[in-house]
Amino acid sequence: ILPRFNMCFGWKDPIYIGANIFWDATRPAIFDILSLETRETMSFKFTAYEAQHIINSFERHNSKGELEIVLDFPTRVYPVKYHDDTVYDVLNIERYRDPNWKSTDYAIRINDRPRITRFVLNTVTGEGHNQDFPVMWNAPRDSGIEFPTINPKFRGIPYCYAYLHASNKDLRSAMGLIKLDLCKEESIGWEEKNKFPVEPIFVPRPGSADEDDGVVLSPVLDSTNNSTSLYIWSAKNLEVLAIVDTPVTVPFTLHGLWFDGKH
Repeated sequence: ILPRFNMCFGWKDPIYIGANIFWDATRPAIFDILSLETRETMSFKFTAYEAQHIINSFERHNSKGELEIVLDFPTRVYPVKYHDDTVYDVLNIERYRDPNWKSTDYAIRINDRPRITRFVLNTVTGEGHNQDFPVMWNAPRDSGIEFPTINPKFRGIPYCYAYLHASNKDLRSAMGLIKLDLCKEESIGWEEKNKFPVEPIFVPRPGSADEDDGVVLSPVLDSTNNSTSLYIWSAKNLEVLAIVDTPVTVPFTLHGLWFDGKH
């Protein structure tokens, strides 16, 4: 499955990265499907969306017995009047050179209408539909949510829980984590002022069966003393179980991986 969302690249400036990436609401978001068995293809069109990371996907049969493919993403829809402002614009070098640059107004624009969107592709009828889950998180409703993770045992099958990184709209205060229950449409969260976690990683408990039986890991940068610690949360309630200090400061990053003792 190849999703094509509405963030586009056009060569405009060799230096400023954000100037080359733009939001295009004039075309649909498109999902292309290629069957690995028959090599047949199908395409599904939706209204304009922007997404970067998938939460999960799985197959199911609807009430008519038709095979559907379900895909869940954290998504954004940018207002048309801010079509030139994207999350990538913050990468421009002048942002870092200007000590007086304030991100508040900018962040309000890029975090416009964050939500979780489910795309459903009917492989029998060739029709697709999508639904936006209610904003169920306890953080500010316009907070940015990204970098989702789930229990790896539930990849490719129906699931309920997703863990995401949450960023406040000013981009310079605390960030946090959110656990979403997409089945009950509920959430819990964790955040501490001046603490900056990155992409959460789910590690299931050995031998576990419950979807949320395990821990969530993330390095957390403390901006008050420029130190980094590895935080370990309970995947059930986001209670902090342990904090492991590191001998070096790890700058704020994006992605991470967990490898068990077998690898």
